[in-house]
Amino acid sequence: MESLLPTVTSILNYAATNGLNMGRYLLLGLVLTAALQSLVPSHKLHQMMTRSGAWPIVIASVAAVTTPLCSCGTISLMIPLLAAGVPWGPIFAWLIASPIISPTGFILVGGILGWDLAIAKILVGLTLGIGGGILANKLQMSGFLANQSRVPRTRPTEDSMECCFQDTASASNSTPQDPTTSGHSETAATSENRFNTFIRILWESGRSLIPIFILFVLVAGVIETLMPTEWITGLFGPGRAWGVPVAAIMGVPLYTGTASAVPLTASFMGLGMSRAAALAFILTGPGTSLPALGAVLVIARNRMVAAYLGILFGGSILFAYLFGLWF
Repeated sequence: MESLLPTVTSILNYAATNGLNMGRYLLLGLVLTAALQSLVPSHKLHQMMTRSGAWPIVIASVAAVTTPLCSCGTISLMIPLLAAGVPWGPIFAWLIASPIISPTGFILVGGILGWDLAIAKILVGLTLGIGGGILANKLQMSGFLANQSRVPRTRPTEDSMECCFQDTASASNSTPQDPTTSGHSETAATSENRFNTFIRILWESGRSLIPIFILFVLVAGVIETLMPTEWITGLFGPGRAWGVPVAAIMGVPLYTGTASAVPLTASFMGLGMSRAAALAFILTGPGTSLPALGAVLVIARNRMVAAYLGILFGGSILFAYLFGLWF
């Protein structure tokens, strides 16, 4: 029993020290995420993504990496678009780019793993999103993605779209008001509504993420304390060509969320994991984890899912290798 005491003490010391250091980035990310979700109306995103031309793909990719939506939120946004007959291009771009990065993820990765990895994640997310969207449009025109949507197509009408994407603020102010006071009342109601939404999202996100974060900080302490350094350097160390694809595949079972993956990645890097392998892990994990794949399967069939996985794995591994060569 006494022999275990130094090990347990080391694990708890690691968890306490790194938990406090990492926790400030998590809290900052949660505040930023809640602020964005309470300020950015989803129906505006819908309007931008239904424009003609290549711009919807670019808009979808940029919005995906800057808008904090979980898998369920992403699918809630995609279903009306598919039902309205929007091409696969912008939808595919969003599905690829959205899980790769979020405001919370950017701050956590940058503050804990390094800002070079955080910026690389954004650039890769945008590149794969835009490139994947363009490829999806070409595959759709060739007929490869025919009948790949699980969402029944309906006639897009302005009323139905507004129903799906109406803001809570606009809904709460739908009753007629005195013209002399309506402007002030609507502004006050909107501000109060957004503040309440901000507090609700902050509370719900913190309640779900902080316990997971604490748990995986402890897990990272166990790995840091007990796992031999030579195991990690032998598998994922610099110069190990197989480290990048193995790390990418490892993201499928191990990645359960940013709050859990970042402490794990930090502990692996502390034991000798190369930055290229770390990038591959945090690139593929978000989009290939079971919750993310389940969300894609809700709206897409086999060929679409295969294209999605192919671009995520192939693109992430390629860019991770390039990242390793660059640095």
